[in-house]
Amino acid sequence: MPTQPPRFNWGTEIKNINPTLYNQLNDSYSSTARVLNTKTSKYITNVNPPADAQVNTLFEEGDFWVNTDTDNAWILTSRSTNTAVSWKQIT
Repeated sequence: MPTQPPRFNWGTEIKNINPTLYNQLNDSYSSTARVLNTKTSKYITNVNPPADAQVNTLFEEGDFWVNTDTDNAWILTSRSTNTAVSWKQIT
């Protein structure tokens, strides 16, 4: 999964015209990049994925879950609520 650069080059013009806005944009962008760069795209554990659990809020459609004890893997295929999702077994 590609990552966002931690800082964005807003250019010197906005920095010179409105330093406060420049700093706010930098802080906002950095916070967003931190969240995107730490998003879970795969989860390796020794249990099967739950269909309805708080942990599912960490995942998006297309993310993987791997159970190392059984060598099975799942992909998240749909979401009906923040916590209720459908995992399709792929191995």
